[in-house]
Amino acid sequence: MYANRADGTYAGVDNRKLHLNMPAVFIYGVGLEHRPVLLSFKLENHPDWQVATQLERLDGNRFRAPNYYYFFDSPTMVGEIDRRSWQSSSDGRKYTIEIALMHEGTDEQLDKYAENVKAIVEEEKAIFGELPQFDFGKYTFLLSFNPWVDGDGMEHRNSTVCSGDGELSDDGKAMTGVIAHEFFHAWNVERLRPRSLEPFDFDKPNMSDELWFAEGFTSYYDDLVLCRTGIISQEDYLNALSNGVNQVWNGPGRRHRGPIEMSRHAPYVDAAVYIDPVNYANTFISYYTYGNVLGLCLDLSLRNRKGDLSLDDYMRYLWQHFGRNEIPYTVADLEAALAEVTGDKSFAADFLTAISAAANCPISKICLPKWA
Repeated sequence: MYANRADGTYAGVDNRKLHLNMPAVFIYGVGLEHRPVLLSFKLENHPDWQVATQLERLDGNRFRAPNYYYFFDSPTMVGEIDRRSWQSSSDGRKYTIEIALMHEGTDEQLDKYAENVKAIVEEEKAIFGELPQFDFGKYTFLLSFNPWVDGDGMEHRNSTVCSGDGELSDDGKAMTGVIAHEFFHAWNVERLRPRSLEPFDFDKPNMSDELWFAEGFTSYYDDLVLCRTGIISQEDYLNALSNGVNQVWNGPGRRHRGPIEMSRHAPYVDAAVYIDPVNYANTFISYYTYGNVLGLCLDLSLRNRKGDLSLDDYMRYLWQHFGRNEIPYTVADLEAALAEVTGDKSFAADFLTAISAAANCPISKICLPKWA
């Protein structure tokens, strides 16, 4: 096995660590999706190495997944790992939130970093009103900040992988935007999930109409959460917003596809295929960026209405009616939910009509002119 790209998607194996994203490491057995999987590590020659994963620990370094879906969704890091953990209460339960980190920094830097991660966790919990019910009572941030890894982030049901080739910063802000983004996915994508991705098909590309919401609205919230917690300044937050708006408003790709059609290109972008030079710069706008700006537009439109509404209210409604019980949603469900939150079917229909436009999504019409 060639494993020389440690990040949120691929694998890195050498004498320093095992950085395992399971689809990049283990063979998929057709028709074996529902068989349980047992994974064990023999680390007698590496007494200082530890294992960090969302898999169920049986004993020692033996772990279990109930099926291939969960196994392929369970990245695992093995090596010299520093840990920090704390308890967070939600709905009468206590969950362990854990940082498992490979890094070149100091204990003091890690302590400060853990405080920022804790602030992100609590702010996002407040947005949805509760934590998801994490399996085995724990959520793990699998982090690698080393010169020999690649920058990336990938969400999973009860964990996330975030990697970068830099070091822990003295101010504790390294990769916090990725942390905020991927942890938000514990609600939005892992449980508040598009019907088009259920069940996930291992044999062909999984196309979805909803990634402008699943990824884009998550992108809107990552910097917003950092601003609310004071990790970044309001000025830096507004500069990042303006960059996203300019990219969508002026991007030539908007003349070719709307947000839904951009979402359908996920199997072919975001490092999903080999990165050859193509014409995408002129025909494509990332659903991350497109959805980020749509989230801004909808948030401002809601705040401009009577009733003290914001995008938080919409996200919380979707969580309570779909995500909490893991009921997959469609674009039509997103429209119906918006109509329910606002009490205005016409407003919801106008918003989703703009989203569904094949090209030239009229984002200016989504945002009410009073604040434009």
